[in-house]
Amino acid sequence: MEFDRQNAFIYSATVLIAFICFLMISPYIGYLLSGLLLAFVTYPLFQKFREKLGPHISATLVLVVTVFMAILPFLILLGAVGGDAAQLVSNINTTEGLETIETAEQLITRYTGQNVDLQQRAGNLVGQVASTLPSSLSSVIGLAADLSIGISLMLFLQFYALKDGKKMIDWTKKFDYITTERQDMLYTSTARSVWSVVKGHVLMAFTQGILSGIGLWIFGVPNILFWTFMMILLGFIPIVGAALIWAPAALFLMLEGQITSGVLLLIYGTVIVGGSDNLLRPLVVDDEADIHPFFILIGLIGGVGLFGPVGLFLGPVIFGILKNLLDIILQKQ
Repeated sequence: MEFDRQNAFIYSATVLIAFICFLMISPYIGYLLSGLLLAFVTYPLFQKFREKLGPHISATLVLVVTVFMAILPFLILLGAVGGDAAQLVSNINTTEGLETIETAEQLITRYTGQNVDLQQRAGNLVGQVASTLPSSLSSVIGLAADLSIGISLMLFLQFYALKDGKKMIDWTKKFDYITTERQDMLYTSTARSVWSVVKGHVLMAFTQGILSGIGLWIFGVPNILFWTFMMILLGFIPIVGAALIWAPAALFLMLEGQITSGVLLLIYGTVIVGGSDNLLRPLVVDDEADIHPFFILIGLIGGVGLFGPVGLFLGPVIFGILKNLLDIILQKQ
């Protein structure tokens, strides 16, 4: 009986302390999970460096590569996209922008019979966007501080996950709640699911978004950076993806009288953008590890709501882990 009381105390204390630790890291959970994801994706590069340089120097080099090849370009691109978006919002209030809105309203009325006040709706949208922006210098400084801390934690965790990741995995195998064989199976299947999401969905989203952006640029659609960024994000949505932007853009060009450009953009999107998905996806997706499009979609929506932008990656991955756990349960039965 004494032994049972001691175990109950230890387990209760462990759960309590773990919960407190979770509360402390919860504001940065998205950054920490991103660090683990980065460590997983860059691990093959780390292995190549480790053969000659050792784990510490290799992890440092991979961190430098991550900063200069991924994080800094992303932050610069995000700033450029923000500038492009601000220009787009500003153009709405110019004389040319108002004339374009009036032309669009006339076209909608002519082809649908519905009277739509696009100017009022655009004004409401601008107001909503403005209300979400930092309203003071202190807010900007606070956001910058949170971003700096989050990125630092992400890189810190990536470094130690690369350097000591194998030790961490070996340590988890000491818990005997499931057999070592099933743990190995879970780690292997989870790794395949992560690569399936990274290659089959992240890579395809970037490919479709960039190809679509090139198409918009060729056929004269303005604010390319903003629309390309939006098409990359929409590229994560199964089936429709970037077509949610390039198809209406083609239609708008045709309604505005640029029939040739609109038709060519529609053909470009269907053949080049759509064809890239049909051509590349079978080459990069592991069918056994791939996740059903329905779970990809709800993983994207729920992941972004829970983790922020990184949920685009983490949401589908978590559903993949759930699938692997259920497979292990079924095999056990």
